[in-house]
Amino acid sequence: MNNPQLRIFVSSTYLDLINYRLAAEKAINDLGQKYKGIEYIRVMNEEPTKARLDLVEKCKIFIGIYAWWYGYIPEGKDISITEQEYIQARKLGRPCFCYFVDEGFFWNPRFIDTGPAKVKLKRFKNIISNEHVYENFTTIGSLQYNLFCDISKWLVNN
Repeated sequence: MNNPQLRIFVSSTYLDLINYRLAAEKAINDLGQKYKGIEYIRVMNEEPTKARLDLVEKCKIFIGIYAWWYGYIPEGKDISITEQEYIQARKLGRPCFCYFVDEGFFWNPRFIDTGPAKVKLKRFKNIISNEHVYENFTTIGSLQYNLFCDISKWLVNN
């Protein structure tokens, strides 16, 4: 008997991590699961923040991929949509697999926050590291391998 296909939401900023998101999608698909992410928002008729939080709610597993961008902060909010997604997953009790780009790994300076956004990102990463075991990644392949292994272990044990 086959296990049912699970929805897995991938949260991250977009432009700086697009190739890493593609790697995550491949790992999830290779495991026979269903990838969900912001790429699907364009076809929805909802406000983007609400649509993203709805996707988190409908998923069984949350994956967060974080580099050096904090992300877009909607008008009237103090935190980024990316952080809101994480908070939603925690509130719903979803298992969270979080990955940080290794601090020593070269990153395009165009995609590195400075000023207040850098401070918010550091605070956000501290919250994650206090609540979860997280893994560092460097290359696209290293992230894909870690995701594949971590999701596989979770699927076997749950």
